[in-house]
Amino acid sequence: MALVAVVLGVVAGCAVDPVEDPVDGAAGSACPAPSLLLAEGQAPVVRPGDTVVLTAEALMHECHDARVAGEPAPTHEAVLVDVVWSQGGAESTVASVHTNDGSPMSVRFAVPTDAARGAATVIVAHATIELEVSD
Repeated sequence: MALVAVVLGVVAGCAVDPVEDPVDGAAGSACPAPSLLLAEGQAPVVRPGDTVVLTAEALMHECHDARVAGEPAPTHEAVLVDVVWSQGGAESTVASVHTNDGSPMSVRFAVPTDAARGAATVIVAHATIELEVSD
């Protein structure tokens, strides 16, 4: 059984430590790094043609971890991003999803039918997860 490694990326422009909120001076939360996790019941070992279900968290197009006094809270624009299968130096788009306000969301795609046995990486925006392909 292969181990699954979740590698976290960082949304550009986000702080990694709590920041002081200029509106009320209190320490606020920094935007969390986006992540991909195996959905409940999803095995880390897959076969070509299998449907994979992941849970994406903190998948935001922009990070608004600090507000400016007198300005309304920013909205989170939904942007279409690719779900990319990467294996052996080749990449292919296997699905697309819209970013949101960072709420957990389901990401579903089919493993390419020509996927080779071995390690593969799934990339969504700034988040990645490793899967293992078997026969």
